[in-house]
Amino acid sequence: MQIGEIMENDPYISVIITAYNRKEFLLDAFNSALNQTLDRSKYEIIVTKNFTDDKIDSYIKENGGKLIFFEEGGIGERIADALKYANGEVICFLEDDDLFMKDKLEYVYKTFLENNNLVYINNARIYIDDKGNYLNKSLSKFEKRERDITIKDFNKDPVTLLKIQQNTNPWSNSSSISVKKFILNRFENALRNIKFVPDLFFYFISLISGDLLISNQALTKYRVHESTSLSIETYESYRQTVLKSDSRDAVNIILRGTKLKVDKDLQKYFDIFSKDQEITYLFYAGNYRKKALLDYLQIFPYIIRAFPKSTILRGLQVAFYIVAPERFRLFNYERTKKYIETL
Repeated sequence: MQIGEIMENDPYISVIITAYNRKEFLLDAFNSALNQTLDRSKYEIIVTKNFTDDKIDSYIKENGGKLIFFEEGGIGERIADALKYANGEVICFLEDDDLFMKDKLEYVYKTFLENNNLVYINNARIYIDDKGNYLNKSLSKFEKRERDITIKDFNKDPVTLLKIQQNTNPWSNSSSISVKKFILNRFENALRNIKFVPDLFFYFISLISGDLLISNQALTKYRVHESTSLSIETYESYRQTVLKSDSRDAVNIILRGTKLKVDKDLQKYFDIFSKDQEITYLFYAGNYRKKALLDYLQIFPYIIRAFPKSTILRGLQVAFYIVAPERFRLFNYERTKKYIETL
């Protein structure tokens, strides 16, 4: 079958743009979704926000966008409500301060069309400042996307997933994520409980549901400014971000909020991820409960196989925290603080 042929089940894309209080970047985001190389009949644009603005609202309506207003609720609830108005088989998320490249939706459309088992795409991104200028210094330097990586059932073992996680950051950021709508509907109740890091939630439910593509195509412009986590300049701001965006919730909500029987390899990966996040959370919260630290030693064999160099130091750090006096903890705090502030 050729790409241009019409299929009964052709993917039809719904772009969901989320905005909360912030207005200054919204029309830029909307226009980036509007001005795509993909034929306009193949996708729709939905904007969900908690404010009204005559100029912005008129422009969105005049250009065929759907407007949804909300007053309360976390990010998960807002997305779940927007899904009720989405006609697409594929959902592309776009945060109000980010931008799509012109060929983003065409790439997403063709890729899903070519891969029947595909449920999730996370594309690479470039980083821009609040004025749209390209940034050289960003977390992109930690992402090693030299090729596309497809995650299928046979390579969802914990060590493989940990390596992919370490090297590609496969759930960052929401504006780089496209996912099949049926998965979001399947996990709607769990989605409504998500307060932070929805991108991580999308990744986890996709791991349960089908094949994933971690693409090296840069199709999103991620805007770095004072209200984004990438703008962190001090240790304390980093620490507060870690404490606020507790990533353990995404795992716990999925496993508590559904009755799904998760494959044992995925169950192990979720367990490892949750324990690893807990130890990070406890470090920055200044809480050193021995049970959590001892739990971390249980996942150590998997972590060290995935990335041995960094894990040896981390393992020693965890072991010392179990028995170390307060003096050592203060020393480690200052060491970590200096490291973060040099990034």
